[in-house]
Amino acid sequence: MEDSKKRPRSIWESLVGSSVIPIDLIGPYDDTKPSHDLQDVPIEISIHIISYLSHIDLCRMAKVCKFWKLLSLENKTWESLYSLEKWKTPTDTLSSWKEKYKKMFLQMRNWTQGKFETFTYRDPKFPVSHFQLLQSRILACNLAEMQIHDLKRRKILYRINYSLYPRSSEPVFLPDGNGVIFPSKVANVPEIVYWDFQAEKLVLMNIKGIEITVSDTVVAIFSFETLILMNSKLEKLRTIPTKGRVRGNGKMSGDTLAFFDVEGIKFFEISSGIRISKLSSEMPIRFHDSIIQNDYFIAPTSDRSAVCCMFSIKTGFLLHTISPPGLIMEILFQTNIPSIFISGCRSGAFYTIDLNSRKVLEEFPLVDLPLRGPAIFDSGVVVGNFFIANGHQRFKVWRISDGKLLFSEKHERDTNFQANEDYIVSISAGVVMIRDFTLEVVIGDHDHMEKKHKAELIFIE
Repeated sequence: MEDSKKRPRSIWESLVGSSVIPIDLIGPYDDTKPSHDLQDVPIEISIHIISYLSHIDLCRMAKVCKFWKLLSLENKTWESLYSLEKWKTPTDTLSSWKEKYKKMFLQMRNWTQGKFETFTYRDPKFPVSHFQLLQSRILACNLAEMQIHDLKRRKILYRINYSLYPRSSEPVFLPDGNGVIFPSKVANVPEIVYWDFQAEKLVLMNIKGIEITVSDTVVAIFSFETLILMNSKLEKLRTIPTKGRVRGNGKMSGDTLAFFDVEGIKFFEISSGIRISKLSSEMPIRFHDSIIQNDYFIAPTSDRSAVCCMFSIKTGFLLHTISPPGLIMEILFQTNIPSIFISGCRSGAFYTIDLNSRKVLEEFPLVDLPLRGPAIFDSGVVVGNFFIANGHQRFKVWRISDGKLLFSEKHERDTNFQANEDYIVSISAGVVMIRDFTLEVVIGDHDHMEKKHKAELIFIE
């Protein structure tokens, strides 16, 4: 028993939440007697042994006995398995690495195998003209009303009539999802209106604004001569002067803000409000289709040259240009591989391009047959390791790492869509269609399930 007391307490605390080793599970350790039972091996050696097991073996192991089940829940083992898969860093609040692995495994399985459930929201009295997807909620709106939908519970949380405050631009979620904000015209005066989920009422903020841009943490409100930065609780951070009216919405990524006024495209540091640089190029830039990534500003030109320009945000200077095939329609960034971005072209395909070598790495054909004339599609989006494109009345999903087409789904007409790790949401003719990729693995007889779905995993609860 003395030997067992000397074993590391932290390992047992991660297994059972206690520093005391249960005698009925382990028993006294006697190194004079040969044993083939994992229960009689020092705990640190046992954990080292199970680190070589696959996720399926760990789940099988959990069904043997109570001790093996506790051992199979070792947090560092599941963390190591997660890192071996080269998945993105988890952002959820799940404490257990097994739960994080399970969530990502189910997502990858459903996306790879095209497993999803489809449901629609159709209301003849409420034709949807605009929507926004944020986590598991949808903000759907038309000219007179907006609705907040909970996709997990599949119910409408709020119906908000803003006829008293006619919107001048589309409503957007606040960064934390606990409110909606939009510019309105009250007696022909541009005002910012806020819907408070807790108070369940519309509130005039007494802030003059005509455009709103929201990032993960910051709300930027553009007026005619000023830019107001606020946090997710709508507390004012700072004010940045602008030269005349800003053209369109701004761009925010990390601690960088970009906007386009009469003097050109400018870059600011959000945390300090200090101007970083101003774009020095005279090339005609499509600011609306540009992106900010790390220290780079990447944008297509608005002329017929079909050139994509890459600028340094620190200096504002043009670093180099990239010429993918066809006319650039949209630029997306693959966050898992910082050197690659995706550009959508009218040549009927999307391409991954290495920013360092400026060479095309992969082509994703949007249609299976050669095109007669330009390709017609709405947009594409990157979700983790998957690329989703919509066009020619069809959704297509590729795996970016190897360029494999995973599945293709036909729909009635071209639609606007948004996607995250759990949902694809599209809108067509006022009808919202949701594709739910959060399907769980059914827990049942292990042998039967293993024969039926060899690639699937039964997670022991």
